[in-house]
Amino acid sequence: MSKRTAAQKREYAENGREADRVVKAVTTSFELQRQASREIANDDVRAWAKRSHTVTRAQERHGAVIDLFGLREIEERIKTGRTVQEGLLLLGHRSRDGLYRRTSIWLATFGSRVVPLVFDHDACAVTTALPMDAHHLEFIDGRFTGLVGGGTCAGRQYWSAIFG
Repeated sequence: MSKRTAAQKREYAENGREADRVVKAVTTSFELQRQASREIANDDVRAWAKRSHTVTRAQERHGAVIDLFGLREIEERIKTGRTVQEGLLLLGHRSRDGLYRRTSIWLATFGSRVVPLVFDHDACAVTTALPMDAHHLEFIDGRFTGLVGGGTCAGRQYWSAIFG
């Protein structure tokens, strides 16, 4: 193996610094996005608007009556990290980026109604209620095509037993 010349060493070092700058810029943009989501989550007006939107969509799409306090309780239960709870089941994560798991889809039971909810992990809030025919919930050959890894095992089993 031959030794590198001083020019080759400088070029190698410069290329390494350039690659570091690109990685740092991408990481910084993700962090800025997450910080913005946290700030929005801490804004009481926006948080109320998100919950109000979810309540309205659940009523329109599923006929489920949810109050804002009930939705807040659902958010607190999701934050515990347990994927299977009474009346609440994680179907899967929406983001394909393993590092930044931004949203997940949960099935919540309100009375006799089953409502798919989208939870934003950065904002720590439920953002909307999906219709049952949403492309995120497309279920083909025992897997959710719109969710990372085809969804959770418990979510796939439940969906195939009830809707499959």
